[in-house]
Amino acid sequence: MILDEPELEFGGAARHIDPRFGITNYGPADLGAADAPRKIRVGLVGPADQLDGLRRWLERCREPIAAKGEKYPHLFPEFPGCGIDRGLHTSLVFSDRNTRAISSRDLRAVETACQPAALTKAVSTSRRSSTSAGTG
Repeated sequence: MILDEPELEFGGAARHIDPRFGITNYGPADLGAADAPRKIRVGLVGPADQLDGLRRWLERCREPIAAKGEKYPHLFPEFPGCGIDRGLHTSLVFSDRNTRAISSRDLRAVETACQPAALTKAVSTSRRSSTSAGTG
């Protein structure tokens, strides 16, 4: 059985099946709402050797990213960026305070745990990383 793509809701109650198209053309569903978030505080948790690259990539997403390739324009459309005036209409805020390195051993333990236990293990591991980072 194949299900149809569900329509997602965007700004102005516009609907579309592709989140990239919807965000680019209509903005987020809460666009213009008084309680729409003006800032998203981003927390990063991962292997120490990948955190800088992840942060650089997310910071790059603040700016528009051109469509990839002309052969399939709908497959890799332009990304509008993430700024107060475009895309998600909010600012991404990064802080070292919200960044935690996780050891390869701990990451493997999270990966091999069953769903409910994986989340608990990931949170406790990131808290341990926070505590040891603050004392060392």
